[in-house]
Amino acid sequence: MKLDRAREIAGRVEHFVRTEVAGYERDPRVGVHGPSADLVDELHAKARAAGVLTPHVLADGSHLTHRETAIVLRAAGLSTLGPLAVNVSAPDEGNMFLIGKIGTPEQKRRFLQPVLEGRVRSAFFMTEPAAEGGAGSDPSMMQTTARLDGTHWVVTGSKYSSPAPTARASESSWQRPVSLRPCSSSICLIRPFGSSGSSTP
Repeated sequence: MKLDRAREIAGRVEHFVRTEVAGYERDPRVGVHGPSADLVDELHAKARAAGVLTPHVLADGSHLTHRETAIVLRAAGLSTLGPLAVNVSAPDEGNMFLIGKIGTPEQKRRFLQPVLEGRVRSAFFMTEPAAEGGAGSDPSMMQTTARLDGTHWVVTGSKYSSPAPTARASESSWQRPVSLRPCSSSICLIRPFGSSGSSTP
C-alpha cells in the first residue's frame, strides 16, 4: 500500500503540533478535564490557517484509509492537545468516518459538516449503567432498545454521556432494534444534542 500521501500529511501535522501546539500544554486554560472552549477555538484557528484542520478528510470529502489515518493520528498525538487542535480526537474522528460513509446527504449537511469544520463537537453514547446489566464496550450486552413508531424512533434505556464539551451539535447513540433478538444487531441513531425526550445529568 502506498502511504506517501499519509506521510506527507502527517509531516505537516507533526510540524504544526511541535511548533504551534506543544507550547500550550502549560496554558492555564488547560484544566483537569482538558482545554477550555476558547483555547480549542484558538488552536482550531491556528490549525485552519496552517491547513491541517481535520487532516484525515480530504478536500473532496473522502477519508484517508484506516492505515493512513493511523499515521496522521500518531503525528497529532505528539502533544496531549494535538488531536483536539487538528480536530481528530474521539469521538469526532469516528463519528466523521461513520457519517461520511453511510450518512444521507442531509445528515452530512446537518451533522457532519459542522464537525468537519471544527465549529462543534459530537458525542457518542454506548456505555450503560453497570447496575442495570448494561453494555460497556460489548454491544451484545446493550439493554437500550429502539422501536420504530410511525416516522419516529422511540429509544428506551439509559446511556452515560460522552465526555465532550457542551458545544455539541449532534450525538450518536447505539442500541438494538426491538424487532431483532438480543445480540443479533444494533443500530446507530443521530440526533441534535439535547433533543426533545433526552436528558443528561
